[in-house]
Amino acid sequence: MTNVISYSAALTACEKCHQSKRALELFDEMRERGVEPNVIAYGAVISACELCGNFTKAESVLREAASLLLYESVWRQKFTIDLHDLPVPVARTVVRMTVTDVLDRLQKNPRPDGTCHDLHIITGRGKSSEGGVAVLRPAILEMFQDEYYGKLDCLENSANRGRLRVPAASFRTLVSCMEDPAV
Repeated sequence: MTNVISYSAALTACEKCHQSKRALELFDEMRERGVEPNVIAYGAVISACELCGNFTKAESVLREAASLLLYESVWRQKFTIDLHDLPVPVARTVVRMTVTDVLDRLQKNPRPDGTCHDLHIITGRGKSSEGGVAVLRPAILEMFQDEYYGKLDCLENSANRGRLRVPAASFRTLVSCMEDPAV
């Protein structure tokens, strides 16, 4: 393979077949041959890793892509992540990485006044999804339930079903539990 389109197609095939190891091998080969990955290539590798449960590697690849400003629109506003147009596995990785970063910041640099901000997650209402059915919102809500076991609240906005909110108090409570498991 010699160009980004061929590599992106192969990486997308790896994603669809849940072959994260092969996707990572192709991704490395691509870069070794001087072929610059695009957002499709990064997305396919992130998705393949996320779908196979390799969350650490998915986050690592996402951080690399973000450093190249490939997902710049996701973090346009402070304390808000916009998941519009992202595939579900990439969206879950964005949320997981953002939650991890918020928790790390709260643990390493707790503010004396205890302040923290709500995290707003824009999933959209599904108008652009196939059949007009929202796929991101239910996937993100399910992820919070499965991965944070109800210890980190993710609330739906009744006025705008395309937005979710993780209250600051929920982050503070989870950090307290992490510091003192008896809590």
